[in-house]
Amino acid sequence: MKLINILIPVIVATLVVCLLQPVNGQTGMAALDISLVSQNPYPAEPGADVSIEIEIENIGYADAKNMVVELIPKDPFRLLPGEEAKKTITQIGPQSSVKKTFDLHVDTEAISSDYKLDFNIYSAQNPAAYSTKSVTVSVQGNPKLVIESVETTPDDIEPGGSVTLNFKIKNIGSGTARHLQAKINSTSAYLVPILSGGLVYIGDLNPGETKEASTQLSIDSLAEYKTYTITLTLEYKDESNNPTSDTFDVGIPVTGSIRLDIINIEPNYNRMALDIEVANKGTTDAKSMEAKLMIGNETIGIDYLSILKATKKTTFSFPLVMKGQGELIINYVGPGLEQNQVSKLVTLDFQLPSGNGTLSLMIGVIIILIIIYFIWRKFFRKKRHHTHHTRPTHSK
Repeated sequence: MKLINILIPVIVATLVVCLLQPVNGQTGMAALDISLVSQNPYPAEPGADVSIEIEIENIGYADAKNMVVELIPKDPFRLLPGEEAKKTITQIGPQSSVKKTFDLHVDTEAISSDYKLDFNIYSAQNPAAYSTKSVTVSVQGNPKLVIESVETTPDDIEPGGSVTLNFKIKNIGSGTARHLQAKINSTSAYLVPILSGGLVYIGDLNPGETKEASTQLSIDSLAEYKTYTITLTLEYKDESNNPTSDTFDVGIPVTGSIRLDIINIEPNYNRMALDIEVANKGTTDAKSMEAKLMIGNETIGIDYLSILKATKKTTFSFPLVMKGQGELIINYVGPGLEQNQVSKLVTLDFQLPSGNGTLSLMIGVIIILIIIYFIWRKFFRKKRHHTHHTRPTHSK
């Protein structure tokens, strides 16, 4: 009995030593482990490249020789051109490790998540006897917002009015912009957001998605005719819930409008002219004006004016025409130096006024002058004829 009590501890110790003793001087496959050391960038972005470094550790008590670590590519990862999936390790000492790097590309359509990358580990002499280890690679998309277009309603923005701004916002990035809101800020006192201080909530904007946002601005009546700059700020959270904002400058052209109308047409018998009075009923000036009167297909006359200010009027004069139908064609330059043309219908039906003393006097004077001319002409001819026949002759 005493002998048995002595032998049992010896037998147990012997078994433990045998179990811990390496076989043929090399660790088994299960003695190698893999862990992720670094990922650059972290997190990886869809559509971009990522470099991962793994550590192969020998947790056994003997050398591991001629071992192969093979990456098994799978979505959303693929090896970059020229990159080898297999890495050979000549030797790893007991309780030692080596590091290997793999360069990968992340698929553009990858969804933000944590992905498992698998590695097979085996002896170069026996590839069929492998074990599989995994590491976790983090992929997260980054939202990137752009302003596709800005439209105004109305097109012509006038002082004293208001304008609606319609923005189209697109996410061209790889991650979702969460809880997106747009805010309008104006540094000018002449442009003031209407309602809610120019803040518009949009919601989540997924990659490749476009959403619209609208806000209104009031234009002060004293605003000048120029382009004002407002700031559009897009505030949102990325997929890590980090607050982010993008800022864009938007030009708002305050130009006003030009409205030309004929307000009066009347003949001027004293000057033998036709006067057409035109008013600018718009909110900005018309410059370099050319007015052409056409009756039928005939150009009656052309008149010019350098500038017609807003809410002012002017008179264009043409040779007197009493009857006919045609048009007044006005060419002018707008506030943006653009060339414009407007055509107005003109109908003429005038008669000489009865009892017009001035006109009668003019006609009488003309008749008298004609009579005097003929009398003078007749007298002058008669005198020349008489002189020719009474010229003296000289004898030799």
